[in-house]
Amino acid sequence: MTIDTAPTPNPNSVKLTPSAGSLLSDHPMLAIKTPADAQGHALGEALIGLDGVIDVFMTPGFVTLTKADDASWDGVLDTARSLIAEHVEGV
Repeated sequence: MTIDTAPTPNPNSVKLTPSAGSLLSDHPMLAIKTPADAQGHALGEALIGLDGVIDVFMTPGFVTLTKADDASWDGVLDTARSLIAEHVEGV
């Protein structure tokens, strides 16, 4: 499986799209700004917990991550891709 990464109009956001599988099975979408917003969704909790990530928007087909202005994507994107792959392959 591959996970495509694409820029968004917001320079602090990136869209991650897995080539297969579904990220959500019981929600049409999740908008996460705090761990409590993840509603017990393990992937959402893990992504919002990444260093510098301040917002996660998730649909069945993609995730958009937003980082703080002063945060760096270094290491975060690789970790996010791994978390997404593990989630999709485990569903």
